[in-house]
Amino acid sequence: MDDLKRQVHIAVDIGASTGRLIVGWINDGQLCTEEIHRFVTEDVFVIQDRIRDVYRYYEEIIQGIKQYTKQNQVQIISIGVDAFGSDFGLIDKDGNLLLLPKSYRGLTFDDDIFQLADGCMEPWEIYQYNGNQCMLSDTLHQLVRLKEKGDCRLRDGCQILFVADIFHYLLCGNRGVEHSLSSYSRLWNQKTNGWENAIFKAFDLPLTLQSNVIQCTETLGYVHAQTAADMELSYCPKVIAPCSHDTACAAFAVPDDGEDWMFISSGTWSLIGMETRNPVISREGWEFNASNSSMPLHSNMFKKIVTGMWIVQMCHKRWETYTFEDIVRLATQAKETNLYIDPDHIDFYRPSDMPLAISRNIERRYGIKINPYLPGPIAKIVFESLALKYCLTIRRLILLSGKNIKKVYVLGGGSKNALLNQYTANALGLPVLTGVTEASSVGNLLCQLYGEGLLKSRKDVKDILKRTYPLTTYMPEDTGKWKEKFEDFMRDAYEPLNVCSGRKFWKEF
Repeated sequence: MDDLKRQVHIAVDIGASTGRLIVGWINDGQLCTEEIHRFVTEDVFVIQDRIRDVYRYYEEIIQGIKQYTKQNQVQIISIGVDAFGSDFGLIDKDGNLLLLPKSYRGLTFDDDIFQLADGCMEPWEIYQYNGNQCMLSDTLHQLVRLKEKGDCRLRDGCQILFVADIFHYLLCGNRGVEHSLSSYSRLWNQKTNGWENAIFKAFDLPLTLQSNVIQCTETLGYVHAQTAADMELSYCPKVIAPCSHDTACAAFAVPDDGEDWMFISSGTWSLIGMETRNPVISREGWEFNASNSSMPLHSNMFKKIVTGMWIVQMCHKRWETYTFEDIVRLATQAKETNLYIDPDHIDFYRPSDMPLAISRNIERRYGIKINPYLPGPIAKIVFESLALKYCLTIRRLILLSGKNIKKVYVLGGGSKNALLNQYTANALGLPVLTGVTEASSVGNLLCQLYGEGLLKSRKDVKDILKRTYPLTTYMPEDTGKWKEKFEDFMRDAYEPLNVCSGRKFWKEF
């Protein structure tokens, strides 16, 4: 390789709707980044399932790198991939990918999945092992459904690979799973820090599913020579594992070295959480369906997943003549309605017409008709309801953790929504800070830089973030009014039984 060329690292971030390739390098103590390729990752219907077409995504990765290196004089030092959690593929002993990841929104997950799972092991018993959130489409439930259907691919000799891990395998041949997603799978034991055989045996799942576990910042190998040639590279870059879980990468990109903050990773889903030294596992945490999984540098992420921009994205499909900017502007201009939805209600999981689903939910709950095709009032209801659900979730995570929280960072694409940021600050009565929009990719790059020895400590990571990303702060406004809104939301809209929890647990304050 030519030492005169700029040395760069490539973060591949696979989201539920888009994939991105972000190139990064350090210059004058700052992290420089550039998006070099973007592609659609929406699932595709094949026979009877909606699947994640990882082979198409892989081709996009190769072509994106190829076009970039054609146009730029660079050396690619390393590549790493992060993606959403829960979904997985199965690989046999010969290295063949037998099962492509199925889309969680395409899976048939009726309430009977809870009965099927509960008949094998009590939910509280599972939670005591791993402190993981129970969801309709979590990894364990997907395996239970495969088992119930008698899927022949779920057999001895197959190993599980999560979405990001599949790409690492395709790039370099290492078939391990990275710790942040193994610890999030509901198949884990947080105390022993390993797969929990008792869970596998209770559900009659083959122990061979337990792939080798790798740590973020670890070098997995080098890009296959032929793959490098397909990228038109004369050398083979390293494959360095970031956290395979995109949210763990995003949380790593918070530019704060204190302990008094929480984060909202705002995308299709909103993952709301905090960094803790150890897993937080309690009966109360189970009742709220809170979750634990690993973060870089051996810390823990205590969090809860709630519905995020999915509702707005699906409304936008129906309001196709309006841009996202139009929708936010119209919501800002819309009159107060004091009508709310629970964003996690099953009505909003996968409707064919999202605005109509919202309108019907409002009519059923309040007896008031809202025109689903006037974006302003509907969008205002959605944004206010999201902020209030964030507030509820943050308050309860604080209560469960015992931490003293003074500020909240909003990360990811959703952080560009200034209206929602302000609503969130108002509801919480706390400052909301934004600035790192491509947080998953940034965290991915930081893991690679750490693995290469270019960053040597947590302090180095936080210092480069502070130097690189100026922050915007949203201070709380109208807190008295928003306190009343929160009370109305809790009384009229909040559903403890919803798609993200599956059960009605929490005893109200």
